Amino acid sequence: MVRQLLYGAVVAVTIGLYIAIVAWSAPRVAEAAGGLPIFDLRPGGYDLETARAFLAALSDEGRDFYLRVQLRLDRFYPPFMALTLAWATLRMAPAGRYRGLAALPAILAAAFDHAENALVARMLQAGPGGLTEELVESASIATQVKSLFTALALIIVILAGVAHHRRRGR
Repeated sequence: MVRQLLYGAVVAVTIGLYIAIVAWSAPRVAEAAGGLPIFDLRPGGYDLETARAFLAALSDEGRDFYLRVQLRLDRFYPPFMALTLAWATLRMAPAGRYRGLAALPAILAAAFDHAENALVARMLQAGPGGLTEELVESASIATQVKSLFTALALIIVILAGVAHHRRRGR
């Protein structure tokens, strides 16, 4: 019972953070950049020209909000997301020696999200004129890998849920 309540609380915090980012902070930053999507929400990545265009369009207030609010929210979201997805996977995945590996994509998604956040902060501080190809490429790769592991973690949770449902139905 306590475990279920704790898991419910973790899920609630995860959902709350996700809603705050997707419905409030990310749109506010995008609006401050003339409608351009934030780096975090570009699963296909971005190149130097795209990064410069975003930073050139981003107002000073928008840059400050991205650094102070968006990235602060996104500091807490990855561990809660990883905990939510890994816990769900471990609860529903069939027992076996590789069960723990099923939770690994959620943990890797969080790790790459943290790397992405640090690199995005450096890009925001550098501004459009201070960007380097290496910095943008590193940030873009972190964004893409984060997106890949997040998608994989979600697929694993769905598959584990289907397998769990089938086992319980027998």
